[in-house]
Amino acid sequence: MKIGILESEFIIYKRVEYPKIDKNIFCLIQEVDGVSIIAVASEDKSKCYPLFRTFYLDTFKGTLLSLADSINDLNENGILYEALRPLKENNISVLVISAFNRDYIFVDKRFFNQALSLMKG
Repeated sequence: MKIGILESEFIIYKRVEYPKIDKNIFCLIQEVDGVSIIAVASEDKSKCYPLFRTFYLDTFKGTLLSLADSINDLNENGILYEALRPLKENNISVLVISAFNRDYIFVDKRFFNQALSLMKG
């Protein structure tokens, strides 16, 4: 399992309508009453919750260059659970976004270094 770090700080907020998509938006999550948005933190922090730092786990075998050979058949269960166990044991909350071949783990920036140290073992 490879651990990488995204160097930006992120915010999460909610809106009823979709925002204009730009390079600062990391993820949109459609909800029944609006859309949650994870975005790169900007100078205007008036609409945001606390800042997050994030790292990611490559949870599938193979590389992006060989997707056809590495598509997950859901037999690799428990990878994320095991990776996050040390954070749970140290009462560090996370927000996880799963993508095709990667899981993004958002951690309150106050606990980022501790979380990363625990993840790397």
